[in-house]
Parts: sequence; C-alpha cells; structure tokens
Amino acid sequence: DRECIKVIREYLSYFPSHSGEKPSKIESQSGYDLSMSEKVLSLLPEDPRKGYDIKKLLVEIVDKKSDESNEPHLLELKPDFAKNIITALGRINGESVGILANQPKFMGGVLDLDASDKAARFLQLCDAFNIPVVFLHDCPGFMVGSRMESLGIIRHGAKMLFAVSEMTVPK
Repeated sequence: DRECIKVIREYLSYFPSHSGEKPSKIESQSGYDLSMSEKVLSLLPEDPRKGYDIKKLLVEIVDKKSDESNEPHLLELKPDFAKNIITALGRINGESVGILANQPKFMGGVLDLDASDKAARFLQLCDAFNIPVVFLHDCPGFMVGSRMESLGIIRHGAKMLFAVSEMTVPK
C-alpha cells in the first residue's frame, strides 16, 4: 500500500490541480552541463541499424530528484504494455513534461496497434493538462502486413497522428 501511494503521489505531482492551470514548476536539482551531451551520444550506437535502450537516454536528459541521489524525475506509464513505445512523465529544468519515445530495443521501435493507441491516449492526457511533450523518435514506421491491415493499423495509426495534430501544448 505504501508503494502504491508513493507512485500515486509522484504521478499527481506532474499535473496541475485542474486542467485550466499549467503544471507547477519545481526548483531544478540538476542543470544542463556539457558532459551530458557526450554521455547521451555514447549511448547511441554507431550503426543506425542496431537497437539500443532509449530508457538509458531518458535517464540522462531529465532532472535528478536531488543532488544526493542520482534518481531521475521520470515515471514511465504502462511499462508492460506496448513496450515498443515509451510514455513517461518527467521534469526538465523543473518543468513537467510528457515524453513519447520509440524503444528500438523492442521490435525495433516499430509502431503497431497497441503502440499507436498507447501514444494517442498519452498525448491526449498531456494536452488536457497543459503538459508539453518531448518526442524522441527513432521509428522505422508502422508495422505492415495483411494481418496488421485486417486489424486496422491504418485506423490506429491515424488516431495517433490525429492526437499529435490536435495538440495545443508545446512539442
């Protein structure tokens, strides 16, 4: 129960008290430094056809919770569903941000039905509560094939693209 309440408090800390407000800014515990650029670049493979774990990169670009701990201000939503796309809430320079990123480590980061739906719902959530969205994409495209077509990949993909086009928050 304590762990559940802790996660709920963290989740709610990224949102304003109602949809008419902007999320609150907190004092940033970590600022940008030039060494971060080198570390981020070292996480990306030389060969663009090789997969990598985008979560390692996310940990580097978000604020840390405190100077003492190296724990990132990052809360992944639905981590066990549609693992080929990451939806997370985080903080950058003290500001709440939504993060949408393909996960090249899983299925090469390709978008399928579930990933498209997960992304669309997340983008609508961020837009409803004035949370800007950071996109980190290394996406080979949509999953293709007769099975995907019969399941409605075009409709699901269009739902995600529509959510992006309708957003009013900064991207």
